[in-house]
Amino acid sequence: MFRPYIQAAENRTEIMVDFRINVAHIDPDLADNSKKLQQIIDYITTLRSDSTLKVTSVAFCGAASPDGSYETNRYLAGARLASLERLIRSRVDIPDSIVSRDDSYIPWDYLRAQVARSKHPFRDSVISIIGEAPLLVNDPANGKLVDRRILKLKQLDGNRVWDELLRPLFQQDEKRQRGNNHFQGR
Repeated sequence: MFRPYIQAAENRTEIMVDFRINVAHIDPDLADNSKKLQQIIDYITTLRSDSTLKVTSVAFCGAASPDGSYETNRYLAGARLASLERLIRSRVDIPDSIVSRDDSYIPWDYLRAQVARSKHPFRDSVISIIGEAPLLVNDPANGKLVDRRILKLKQLDGNRVWDELLRPLFQQDEKRQRGNNHFQGR
């Protein structure tokens, strides 16, 4: 996202990029990736060429579907973030001083905001669980380390709530995985 300040106004843009499942390399032919990457580059170029605007921050974010182990997902989120940042910065100059990175692998803030705007019957419970401090625990189903919040969310309504949350956040088919793999600017 970019948030250019225009006479005390803030503008924020977010563009998400899809990845193939368990892959950190950006495939421009997957989904609308080629178009989205060009949008990012065009947006940055346009902002930088307008002397009335000031780009104050750019955030590169990486995510992975939370159904794997914590270690694998953290690695994949970091690798995706690096892949996106490397590709964008190879095509447009962005000062290091305004770049930040988030590879938390599950975009909890984004998820909380989506649930808060919904009329989901478990909305308050989900928001409460998301707000808890992260703690790694062993998943009894597979023995892998996971964030305890995932297990708690899975317990709501026999795993239905968790499945409903994953669908829009990490839309998956056999080829791609959407996550919060994006850039932010302001």
